[in-house]
Amino acid sequence: MNWLEFIASLVSATAWPICLLVFFLLLKPEVPTLVNGLRRLKYRDLELEFEKTSKAIAEQTKEHIPAPDRPVTIAGQSGEDASRRLSYVSDFAPRSAIIEAWLLVESAAIDALRRSNAMTAKSSPGPMRLRDHLVKAGFLDPKQQAVFEQLRMLRNEAVHATDAEFSSTAVANYVDSALQMAIYLEERANTS
Repeated sequence: MNWLEFIASLVSATAWPICLLVFFLLLKPEVPTLVNGLRRLKYRDLELEFEKTSKAIAEQTKEHIPAPDRPVTIAGQSGEDASRRLSYVSDFAPRSAIIEAWLLVESAAIDALRRSNAMTAKSSPGPMRLRDHLVKAGFLDPKQQAVFEQLRMLRNEAVHATDAEFSSTAVANYVDSALQMAIYLEERANTS
């Protein structure tokens, strides 16, 4: 082996590691943002779960969404019945539990808006317009609006990130928060 072959083999052996190092150095400022958005990271035997968002939503819900003064019915069922049903669903289909919990929030929001005449019976806006109607009608203050928005975003992840896996704790946090929001909106609908 002469020196040219040696240099060629050295370049060939180190090309990919050097490219990866350069790529990592270029993206280094973006890594924390990417990691915070992950729900699950898996590499060979290393598996990390990120439940930060659902935990934060649960804490914000407890802080900013008032508990009802009396039992409230959501979509024709008590809050406890809805919670039991969604807990059962989450054991077998976590993604479905998240989606069903969100549908309860949407249903309660539409009900509240229609009862207060803030929305016509014919219109059925998407989640973002629904949020805007709730704010305009005075049902959500800025902190409650933030909780609503985070619930919407997590619901979107459950629908669109088909390869995402959700831990039972993350699903339970989401379901509890969504139910609390739905109960709050139903109570507002009953008082307006």
